[in-house]
Amino acid sequence: MKGISIRWRLTVWCGVVFGAVLAAFAVVVYVTMLRYVTKQIDYVVREELVEMEQQVEASRDRADLHLELTQWFAHHEACEFEVSDLQGESFFRGGRLGTDRLLQFDPADVPDEGRWDDQLIPGLGHYRVGSQRVSGPTGAFIVQVASPWKSHDSQLSALLHILLLAGPAVLGLTTWGGYVLVGRALAPVDRMAAAADKITFRALDRRLIVPKSNDELSRLARTLNGMLDRLHNAFREIQRFTADAAHELRTPLAVLRSTAEVGLRTARSRKDLWRALENMLDVTIGMSRLSDQLLFLCHEEAGVGAKNREAAPISKSLESVAAEMDLVAGEKGVKLEVRPLGSWVVDSDELQMRRVWYNLLDNAIKYTPAGGTVIVSGCVSQHYARIEVEDSGCGIPADHLPHIFDRFYRVDKARSRSAGGTGLGLAICKAIVESHHGTIKASSASGCGTRFSVELPLTSMGESKGPVVDQASASRSPLRSSSLVSALSEGGVNGRQEKQVQQC
Repeated sequence: MKGISIRWRLTVWCGVVFGAVLAAFAVVVYVTMLRYVTKQIDYVVREELVEMEQQVEASRDRADLHLELTQWFAHHEACEFEVSDLQGESFFRGGRLGTDRLLQFDPADVPDEGRWDDQLIPGLGHYRVGSQRVSGPTGAFIVQVASPWKSHDSQLSALLHILLLAGPAVLGLTTWGGYVLVGRALAPVDRMAAAADKITFRALDRRLIVPKSNDELSRLARTLNGMLDRLHNAFREIQRFTADAAHELRTPLAVLRSTAEVGLRTARSRKDLWRALENMLDVTIGMSRLSDQLLFLCHEEAGVGAKNREAAPISKSLESVAAEMDLVAGEKGVKLEVRPLGSWVVDSDELQMRRVWYNLLDNAIKYTPAGGTVIVSGCVSQHYARIEVEDSGCGIPADHLPHIFDRFYRVDKARSRSAGGTGLGLAICKAIVESHHGTIKASSASGCGTRFSVELPLTSMGESKGPVVDQASASRSPLRSSSLVSALSEGGVNGRQEKQVQQC
């Protein structure tokens, strides 16, 4: 049934099902009527058989029996009669039978309880014949009574004609009614299709009309509208992301162009050219880092990022990163305190988790004024290990807090850009934590500092809650220059750490 509309398919199926039900109903009615008529005929034949049995049993001899049968049954208005002996010889027949016989089988085939047959008598028609063995004055006889089907055949024929004529008419009427009802039932689908045709990328705010009835179609319309809402939000997010990415790339591209033009116009010495190339290299490194971060986010959100995970204590990566970031905090006059962490084992990718800790600690140190404190602590909540990074910085205003994990979002755009940030650090943290089936949250108030909480599920072997402190990490020895380069490349810390203090 390819190429046929749902309306016609449903109509055809309704017609087929109703036709089958109607045919079954007609067969049941006809068979029931036939059984009822047969019972009526059998009742008449049985009554006549009883009378003949009484006559046969009450007779004194064969002559008296023949006289009685002739007197009472020779010219019956409805039934035909015959009495035969056990040798099959006819002893008495009704006047209309003539030379025809009702006994068309061996008399020995008549059981004691009697026998019922349908016979066609030449010249008379279709009859219902009852046969019974009866004891007479001179031996046993086979008594037979035949009642005609003629009047009953006309009734059955009339019923059959009615069923054959009315059945197709009723089937056609119900099929047409089904077509109309299916059309009315599918009318909301046509309206939804018409509304969906008007939804384009320029009109994503349009929605389908939800039927007032709380049925499957209304639920479908609400589901599709929910899907359109999500697509609309995703499309707006893509538009915003594209605009933000273009905006982020426009500034470094302009710097590259202006630096190259100035170098070509005014550079008179090798030193001037070297300085121009150095500036261009710094801008190129920033653009490469931005493209790497965008590619990493795309891979994580698409679920195709590299997953080199193993069960390890969460303190392993965190205290290692904290030890390296201690130098950055010391240069700014910020105290970095790492409180003892338990031996909580999580299934994680160490390189990716280092990115999370680098970004969180870098932000905490960056926005904490000199003399402030950044505290790293942890605890266990049910089956999750919770790591908290809390600073005593300027905090985040409440209206900005719900958006800080969005890509390219900056609370203070001018200050973040001057510090070399891209607005992707927290988005990367969220993508990494969620890929580890964890959650990351932020709580803050303007002027009261900020607290980031990272929860990661514990592995089955990570139920130990005793604090285990890595003394080498806790001591946080001075950071070597090679470690700083590693921190900058892996964690997304700014390409060049400037020794300026960010004031709140």
